Amino acid sequence: MRITIDLYVKAADAGEISALRQVAFRLAKAGRLEEALVWYERAAGTDDATARQKATEALVIYGRCEEVLVWWQRAGNADDTFTLRQAANRLAEAGRWDEALAWWQRAADAGDIDALQKAADRLAEAGRLEEALSWYERAADARHTAALGRAASRLASAGRWDEALAWWQRAADAGDIQTLRSAADRLAEASRLDEALTWFERAADAGDTDALKSAAEHLARAGSLEEAENLRRYGRGLHGMVTRDWTPS
Repeated sequence: MRITIDLYVKAADAGEISALRQVAFRLAKAGRLEEALVWYERAAGTDDATARQKATEALVIYGRCEEVLVWWQRAGNADDTFTLRQAANRLAEAGRWDEALAWWQRAADAGDIDALQKAADRLAEAGRLEEALSWYERAADARHTAALGRAASRLASAGRWDEALAWWQRAADAGDIQTLRSAADRLAEASRLDEALTWFERAADAGDTDALKSAAEHLARAGSLEEAENLRRYGRGLHGMVTRDWTPS
């Protein structure tokens, strides 16, 4: 181990920039954190984003959170979106939500639009659904279409079906056709089969070739075996997806 570190030290002293991080990594792995941080500092001075990331990971392992925040601040100045998100995640885990949300926003401002949805997901998982919805809205405003469907799913899980269907509709209007099936499946799983069939039909109209098959499976599970078989065998009827007095289209 000592020989390996010495070799990287020589390479770093000779001007090999990547060797700076390698020295730091090996020192940290050997439990020599203070020395490692000096080398990470040198690497970070060359605008090495990975060095900043590795330094923060080492500090987290050793529980030195306040120092971690200093490194994250430097990362923020360098627009290192990965580390910005890591900062937000750690702050959320510590229950420091205002700070966490500010870091997710900084990541988004630096071009990481996924950070908006990540913030929304973490808020929803923490039971802060109203706040989560506002962040899903921000993500949608930034043209992150998938956020609309995720918000709908969260609302459905909370039993807020009217709102959920409105968000699924927005997703479909924005071009996310898969969301039609998502809505249909969730409605069927919640025993809202009549509503589900409408959404399965819309999915089929939008080109989802498996939508009718899925609808038939849900009908069969609900005990509507004849309707399910008609749908499998003949497809939709003249007056809708499936009726008891089925007529071929």
